[in-house]
Amino acid sequence: MVIILSIAGLAASILSDDQRLIEIRHTHPYAVLGVILAVCYGFISSLPQVIEAVMAWGVPIALVLIHSAIRLRNINNKINQNVLEGFVRDTVMAKLFSVFKVKEAPTANTGIRNEKDIVNSIKKHF
Repeated sequence: MVIILSIAGLAASILSDDQRLIEIRHTHPYAVLGVILAVCYGFISSLPQVIEAVMAWGVPIALVLIHSAIRLRNINNKINQNVLEGFVRDTVMAKLFSVFKVKEAPTANTGIRNEKDIVNSIKKHF
């Protein structure tokens, strides 16, 4: 946190148009260079912690995004879901669970049918 604040303060002071800061930069260039080097050294020395923090937040967010990307949520599937209400369709996650032999949790829906039953029931309605 200290390093982030130091970098933000350094960037703000370098990009500032304040006359006092401009005078300090012109009259003490080696002091400004020393501050820049100290902040860079602090950032580099804390880089493993920065990477760890990014990974601690980034990996779970990436897993959530990957999961949401492979769900069946497009328009065609929403229409089919309304037409085939009461039927269960295998999603990508369900297929992955079957590949890894993850047992299904017991559900309240006992009317699970296979695809032939679904097609036959649709034909009966039309």
